[in-house]
Amino acid sequence: MNSIQVNCFLEAAKCNSFSQAASNLYISQPTFSRNISALESELGVTHFHRNTFQGICLTESGQIMFDALSSARKQILTAQEKAYQAEHEVQLHLTFGLLKGQLLDDRLENMIMQFRILYPNTAVNIKRDNYQDLMTALYNEDIDIIYMPTWQFSDRIPLTLQHISDMETFLVVPKRLLPEVEDREYSLTYPLSTNLYYSSSSTSKIPSTASSIA
Repeated sequence: MNSIQVNCFLEAAKCNSFSQAASNLYISQPTFSRNISALESELGVTHFHRNTFQGICLTESGQIMFDALSSARKQILTAQEKAYQAEHEVQLHLTFGLLKGQLLDDRLENMIMQFRILYPNTAVNIKRDNYQDLMTALYNEDIDIIYMPTWQFSDRIPLTLQHISDMETFLVVPKRLLPEVEDREYSLTYPLSTNLYYSSSSTSKIPSTASSIA
């Protein structure tokens, strides 16, 4: 069975006429008939009832083959289209920088998830490193965004800052050091902020709606 035979069979089944199907496929009548006969011979079944006056129609086995081959051809065409798109579409990349040991909290994880839904053709990667190397990578455009607390920020490199959230920060003191106030809770007097930092030249890579995710 080859693609020419399959095309001949499917076209004949649609037209209920060998001559019309041959014309539609720009194949001579004898060549068309040979393809149909070769397919039936190979599979060992008769696909068409042939009547000189009423034309042709599918047999029961022919209908089974028609349904199966029609579905298979649609799947092949769909696969070919997807394969072509995958080969020729531009795949974008967005790299998040995180400090080593920094947790991927729920808020950031949800932001990344929403971004992937809105921009399915953009691959989101996460790079972990120390502060200095992250800043250098951002400056060199090896990464696009850094997610880190405000106190880590240095203004020596021109960056755009976007505030994301405040987070509670606690100072934990062993009870043995302050036995007279064992039940007292200690906390820092100011909240820490978490921000996104990206270089000015990187903003062109980031869709304008990305900020709305935050």
